[in-house]
Amino acid sequence: MSRPADLVRFAAGRLPTLSLREKLLLSHLGLVLLAMALAGLYVLDQMERFYLVQLHDDLVVESTLLSEPAADALVANDFQPLREMLAAVDRESAVRVRVFDANGQLVAATEPEEERVGEPLSPPGLQAALRGERTVSVVNDGTGPEVLYIVAPVIHDGQVRGALRLAYALADVSGEVAHLRGALLLGLASVGAVAVAVALLLAGSLAAPARRLAGAAGQLAAGNLAIRCDVQGSDEVAAAAHAFDDMAARLQALEGARQELMSAVAHDLHSSTMALGMAVEALERGAADDPPLRAELLHGIGGHTHRLTRLADDLLQTAQLETGGLRLEPEPLAPAALLRQTAAEFAAEAAARRVALAVEAAEPLALVEGDPARLGQALANLVENALRHAPPGSTVHLQAQMANGEVVLAVADEGPGFVPPTGQGERSRPDGPAAAPAPRPRPGRLGLGLTIVRGIVEAHGGRLEIASAPNAGARFALVLPALPSGDVEWLPPAAPPTTLLREP
Repeated sequence: MSRPADLVRFAAGRLPTLSLREKLLLSHLGLVLLAMALAGLYVLDQMERFYLVQLHDDLVVESTLLSEPAADALVANDFQPLREMLAAVDRESAVRVRVFDANGQLVAATEPEEERVGEPLSPPGLQAALRGERTVSVVNDGTGPEVLYIVAPVIHDGQVRGALRLAYALADVSGEVAHLRGALLLGLASVGAVAVAVALLLAGSLAAPARRLAGAAGQLAAGNLAIRCDVQGSDEVAAAAHAFDDMAARLQALEGARQELMSAVAHDLHSSTMALGMAVEALERGAADDPPLRAELLHGIGGHTHRLTRLADDLLQTAQLETGGLRLEPEPLAPAALLRQTAAEFAAEAAARRVALAVEAAEPLALVEGDPARLGQALANLVENALRHAPPGSTVHLQAQMANGEVVLAVADEGPGFVPPTGQGERSRPDGPAAAPAPRPRPGRLGLGLTIVRGIVEAHGGRLEIASAPNAGARFALVLPALPSGDVEWLPPAAPPTTLLREP
């Protein structure tokens, strides 16, 4: 475990078990501490280099100042004044100075106890200095601190008369660097403490929305469709939370619609199968021997069978719409022509119910691109629904108009109306605004027809809008995008609204 590879494997194995907050905290602190450590090492290295360069420059200046009196002493062979001057240098400075003649013999020094006048010495760099070269070296003999040496030639009248050797123990520099290191470490510790506090705040603020999103996802998976994240902000985590809230709202709306649909389907199946069972039981008990009663029962059985067949077809088409399996064959269509065709198909039924059908399209409209069979089916479902609830003597209006660059095909009746639900079943247009909520069926109506209408219009890139109130009728509108070509349908200049009414 002590090897670096083992530590890396251990950290890699532990990291996935950390929480998001801990991972964020480690990532923030790791980067900050690494940057601080590198910056500290760089500053220390640069400061040490600065001290060495500064000390070197000082020694060079001092060697230049001592070179002239040393040359005079070597030329005159009188070293007493030079030794007195070096003694003064020793009292005022920590620099050690030795002066050598051209033969390498020591003639003066700042340390009397080390002075060996007349003895030949060969310290490092002396021979190079006697050849006229200056050398710089840092030596550590292991018995004390490092020492910086400068050996410079003493030149007089163009000739090398001897050499100066200046030495400075770097203990002071090491002390300054150690003091600087302590101050830097203290500063880094303070900054590190601030970094920890900031990292805790940042990690907490970043991890909190993610924790709320994870908790909400768990509750949604457990069946709580009313759960919401309610996360504020515009970053990626907030965007994911907003998308989750939209998804949860959609699932809740779909679940509500599914429950209503299942209730309506169960009710319709129950009523039809009960009626069929009662008819079969009546036939078994002897109704088959009564021709008028038998004919009436068989007619009822046929009607209920047709209702069940239509229910199965509606369920199949609803499944196709929900799974995206509905196929469209779009082509340019004239909106008013669609309404006139639908009115003609229901003219007989409207007359039988003593209800008027009025097609209202007062101006030429832009063309729409759609599947004529599917849009015709959607309009037929709306007209059929309106006829069921329109009272005798009233009018069902089939309207076509332009609004905000879109084509609106509406079917309005004068029936009892209803209260459209809010907050459930809402769908959004492809470009953003909310479309109509999924309507709850009015009493006696299954509601699959309106579900199919909404699916068809949304498959065409449009939306279903509903307006109704109790005792004020209902208006269902298919809002479709107009073709961008600018083509419009042709209408006769003086074509009045078409009213189809036939008394029984």
